[in-house]
Amino acid sequence: QGHEIVGNMAWFLLSESTKDQVVSILNWTKADENDEDCTPLGSIADWADIVRRWHEYSWSAPLHFIDVRDDLIEGGCRVDHLADACIFDYERDCVDDMCVAGAIMNYTASLHRDLDDVSLKFLTHFVGDIHQPLHASRTTDRGGITIHVHFPTHPSTGLRHRKVNLHSVWDDFIIERCMNYDHGESRTVYEKSLFEDMMSDKSTANRQHWLSCGSGLRKDCVTAWGKESVSDAFSYAYQNVDGTDIEDGTTLADEYYVTRLPVVERRLQAAAIRLATTLESALCMQDC
Repeated sequence: QGHEIVGNMAWFLLSESTKDQVVSILNWTKADENDEDCTPLGSIADWADIVRRWHEYSWSAPLHFIDVRDDLIEGGCRVDHLADACIFDYERDCVDDMCVAGAIMNYTASLHRDLDDVSLKFLTHFVGDIHQPLHASRTTDRGGITIHVHFPTHPSTGLRHRKVNLHSVWDDFIIERCMNYDHGESRTVYEKSLFEDMMSDKSTANRQHWLSCGSGLRKDCVTAWGKESVSDAFSYAYQNVDGTDIEDGTTLADEYYVTRLPVVERRLQAAAIRLATTLESALCMQDC
């Protein structure tokens, strides 16, 4: 749902000429899409997750995330002990561009050069990935995958918890709970609410910040995006509401959901704006 939301919101920010190029590159028609509310970008947003399970695309798995090498940092990277080195260091954490930040740069350049559908599909997905805090997080727990928690999936605190890994809480369950209980189980309604909030006067400062380094072709920009996610990972994803590091087996309080939802929504909005900005530059008619 998160990737589709990012793709759809980005679509509505594109110029008509860039939309035409996307449609042409994908050879996309409405008849191709089962979800009538999905835009061309929304319809391809999950493609990279599907093909990473195929043998011919298995090489792409490391491109979905940034591993902050906490195994190389003295004392590790716990929220109650964050060394100065517990940040995204491109040279240490993205050797040979083999991380999501490097992938965004390379596929932006490839799209601009070749106008190919594979580059567009990877780029659309990876801009979403780099903005999810636990896609830029600790090596030792695989971005929260090895941390199992009980997450409150229902608004009535304590009534319903589901045992999931922490990564999936941020990938799926925070978004799904908000969509199901606050927006009538409709991704389209939730998406519209996020888009309207993103474009409102109250979000002007956020938009200006996200656009200040919005190009996926620039190493300093994708590095900044990764650093933002790492910061959010340690400040919000890994940190429980009492300030402690979330451990395997933790039961998350409803307050965790309530206070982390705005972070998730902010990252979805930032990803949409930066994806649109990146596509505008990659698909511009002149040499940009």
